[in-house]
Amino acid sequence: MKKFALILISALLLCSCSSYRDIKILDVQLEKISVNASPFILDVAVEIDNPSIGLDLTDISATIHFEDRQVLMVQCEDFKLKGHSRQVYHLELKASLAPGFNLFSALQILQSSRLEDAQLDVRASARDFLGIKHTKEVKNLDLCKSLESI
Repeated sequence: MKKFALILISALLLCSCSSYRDIKILDVQLEKISVNASPFILDVAVEIDNPSIGLDLTDISATIHFEDRQVLMVQCEDFKLKGHSRQVYHLELKASLAPGFNLFSALQILQSSRLEDAQLDVRASARDFLGIKHTKEVKNLDLCKSLESI
């Protein structure tokens, strides 16, 4: 009986710790933007291919840096990523300018065409079917290359 329990626990842990790197974002479309609100509201459609198990994605946030200065902070609503599926998710993003950074400064960056200096930090947490929470954080992604890969 102890061996059976050990095998069962091992199998559950292996399923829980499975690799999520096969999950791919295939397409991102901006559907609507509302700049009248503070923070800005962005409605996006994201096509995701998930050959893995279903996950509850929470605490999804991103920060865009330019020349070591925070420019924009983005929060995404929590959502359930369905397992073994390729699906389009309609998500609401809330974006706000970083403290001490104004819209005029953002427009200057866009006009200067120096977006290749922009860096992206992304953080997300996922709960698998066992309720185990996994947090992934990626720092200093090249923003231009990240946008080209989508």
